[in-house]
Amino acid sequence: MSSVSVPIFVEAGDATSRLHYKATLTRSGQPVAAEELTISLEGDGSLQPGHDAKRIVRETDASGVVPVTWYRRTIFGRNIKATLSVSAPHADCSLTLEPAAAPETLPTGWKFTVR
Repeated sequence: MSSVSVPIFVEAGDATSRLHYKATLTRSGQPVAAEELTISLEGDGSLQPGHDAKRIVRETDASGVVPVTWYRRTIFGRNIKATLSVSAPHADCSLTLEPAAAPETLPTGWKFTVR
């Protein structure tokens, strides 16, 4: 099993409400598509905006990437400490987890028709 972790620390006065990361899975330098990665959070915050989620599973895209977002979840007035971890089921893979820019559009699943 391959795994990687990053610490999360947000000071009490900081207005940060979410942090974005990019997990990338490769094998022999090539991206691994359609592989399930397990994302887990130990400590403050959530992996879902609407409820408390400490463990989720996401599938890599064609470039071996899974976007990961950490949500603050109304924790204000104190420092926030957490550890974000990502794991892949195969030991022969290389896994990286790095900060990423916020996505330009948020995936909601909702489809609207403008008239």
